[in-house]
Amino acid sequence: KLFKVFKKYSHWFMGLTITLLTILAYIYPPVWVQNLENLSQNSHFRLRGPIAPGPEVLIAKIDEKSIDKLGRWPWPRQVMAKLTQKLLDFEARAIGFDVIFSSPQSNPQQESLEQLSHLIPDASPESAPVRELMDKLLRESSPDAKFAKVLSKAPQVVLGYFFHFSDEELHHLTPELRNQYFEDIKSSQFRGFLKSQSNLDLSRLPFPSAYAVESNITAFSRSARSSGFITFNIDNDGSIRRLPLLVRYKDPASKKEYYFSPSFSKASGTISGGNSPFPHW
Repeated sequence: KLFKVFKKYSHWFMGLTITLLTILAYIYPPVWVQNLENLSQNSHFRLRGPIAPGPEVLIAKIDEKSIDKLGRWPWPRQVMAKLTQKLLDFEARAIGFDVIFSSPQSNPQQESLEQLSHLIPDASPESAPVRELMDKLLRESSPDAKFAKVLSKAPQVVLGYFFHFSDEELHHLTPELRNQYFEDIKSSQFRGFLKSQSNLDLSRLPFPSAYAVESNITAFSRSARSSGFITFNIDNDGSIRRLPLLVRYKDPASKKEYYFSPSFSKASGTISGGNSPFPHW
């Protein structure tokens, strides 16, 4: 009798089985499914062919030629300031730095001035002019301050930052530094959610979750008007086929979740007055 029922409704059982297997494969995709999808995308891109960037996009490369002329990387911040100013003089609509300036530049001259400044009495009225002069010399001798000054005058500059998606990559970041990086990019968080239901739990949505963010030093982050994350989804074969639209980050101090967008290329495209100026692969 059970066999007759199964035979009578076999098409329903077959449809239900296929539906369940499809849902499971979507939620927990096996490796062979991912490999098949990657192969399909590779074939699509090969048939389409490469799309060359338009003439409005120029890339200032850090290559052997530039290193031979300017010295080994990282270049002094004075050089980065001059480079940015030169691009501004050429009326570039958007200037994107896809490198992270996460450490201040050491300057022996500035360190000597700081040591001298500690010898000036703070409470003495007679030392006030000397203190003002010393503060001015410290500002003028700081290579980071020079670069930050140029960034503050250039609203078309976009800086990058990136997220760590594994707690094994955080050994070089102290809790204080992690919090500082987060505070520096906090103003760029995404606030444009339109909830279909007021009680919708955003934490249940499948956005990539980051353990930490690594950004530029505070002087640069606060001087630049725009920023975007340089974060990629690397597939099993080592290729990059997609970028996350949003990244979730949970602040360890407040336990509050924050969402960040846009990506670096999208932010640069917005600044330039259009879509992303970078080629899509």
